[in-house]
Amino acid sequence: MYSKAPATDNLPNALLLVYSDNGNVILEAEFNSEVTAFSVTSLLHKLTDRLRTGWYDEEHVPQRVKFPGCTHATRYQAIDSKHPPWVALYHLDDPGIAESKEWYQLREVASENERVILETVPIMTRSIYAVFSRHAKDTDQSSSGNRSPGKVVCIVHIQIERRESEDSTSSSSNSVKQQAEPELEAEFRLWHRDLITKAVSTMPGWVRSTMYTRYSGSDMKTTPELKAAMDSGLLVIHEWDEGGDALEVMKMEANVAAQVGIWENENRCKVRREVRIVSLHRAW
Repeated sequence: MYSKAPATDNLPNALLLVYSDNGNVILEAEFNSEVTAFSVTSLLHKLTDRLRTGWYDEEHVPQRVKFPGCTHATRYQAIDSKHPPWVALYHLDDPGIAESKEWYQLREVASENERVILETVPIMTRSIYAVFSRHAKDTDQSSSGNRSPGKVVCIVHIQIERRESEDSTSSSSNSVKQQAEPELEAEFRLWHRDLITKAVSTMPGWVRSTMYTRYSGSDMKTTPELKAAMDSGLLVIHEWDEGGDALEVMKMEANVAAQVGIWENENRCKVRREVRIVSLHRAW
């Protein structure tokens, strides 16, 4: 049974999403474990256990979780063979927190180890979102603030654009790259809630789905494809507990893509979607 989660001050109102790529194998060891001199044998061991502990887990995230207004954080690793392979989610009381002068000052107190790694990683990009709507399993403890993070998560970046008409001129074709009218996006959100989220909520292990609107972002180190996803106006995150099956989530996503295609044709628009499927690495 699914329902809209009740409004409560105990729930975070914003999200900072950060994608990262550790780079080559040596940097991978540095990123996920202590930076030390190591032999080939120890390197292989560190790569095998790279998800266990590390700079990001032990220094970077904890420093931000302690920041006032950051309620909790989770870090996930890709299971969809896409890049970047890492994503961190910081849940915030307000979207302005991650853009505050005090938040950026955390970089100034970073260790030399962190400074070196941040200068070297090939991908590090972030976007901030405001919560638009929440839907949760009736037994989910979201309303009390006692949230268990999803073990399998589907992250969907969505951008709705006007479709170019067949007889459009070169000047009007530029409108295809613009965000669709607010009325069309509002209609999509309603359709997504009533059809997609409701269907997803019937899957074994589902615990919650949250829709966000983009607040701001910072490219830092990115790629054109990743920038397009991070610039999208909507973000949807579906979460499953231990009962969630990644293969079933992938099948679900294929069905959703087909449903979105039908909606596109009916509404003469283009819905650009970038989908990531990840599994929980660690929660704070």
